[in-house]
Amino acid sequence: MTKKATVLIVEDSIIFAEGLEKLLKHNALISRILISHNYDTAFNFIKKEKIDVVILDLNFHTSNYDGFTIAKRLRKDAPKIKIIVLTQYAKVDHYDNLINEFKVNGYLDKQLPAKHLFNAIDEVIKGNTYIDPSLKKMIKIGRLLKLSKREKQVVEELSKGLTQKEVASKLYIGQKTVESHVRNMCERLNAKNSAELIRIYINYKNAHKENYEFSIPPFKK
Repeated sequence: MTKKATVLIVEDSIIFAEGLEKLLKHNALISRILISHNYDTAFNFIKKEKIDVVILDLNFHTSNYDGFTIAKRLRKDAPKIKIIVLTQYAKVDHYDNLINEFKVNGYLDKQLPAKHLFNAIDEVIKGNTYIDPSLKKMIKIGRLLKLSKREKQVVEELSKGLTQKEVASKLYIGQKTVESHVRNMCERLNAKNSAELIRIYINYKNAHKENYEFSIPPFKK
């Protein structure tokens, strides 16, 4: 039988945190739920309580810290605690930092159904890692979309409806250079043609709800 866990929610949105608490009360795997809305309170709980799982947001309304700061200290002060990041800012670079550097155990999008969070808690308690399926797909595409500056310019102009000849003229490069960039990107993304490449690019941008090329982490706003 899986051991019941004490869960600490670290989230500065009071409404979201309290809603999450009510949801988690229906999970038989959880024996106790604590809430922290800031850095100091979170580590007071870590120091005084036996926490098994931390559910952590990345974006806090302060320039003093963010979810990365908290995850980094958690790994230093309490390496046995399981960390599940629950965020609406799912980015490839975030994933790499969180999983590889801070050894986060779970990474989920806030838009997911509750069953995914329940599954994540179950898996991390067992010692496994849980990444939600849609995020895995986006991460895979995101890695492939780590394009050069010129590649970004080419696919961005194509996504606006320009032909390859028009893109070449606008960027002051040869049409064969544009064709080469498109061919290389299609190969990396397994796209059959430029139309499919554009569709993949647009879907990825829309999934991030922000400009892909000039996006910045939420905690740098």
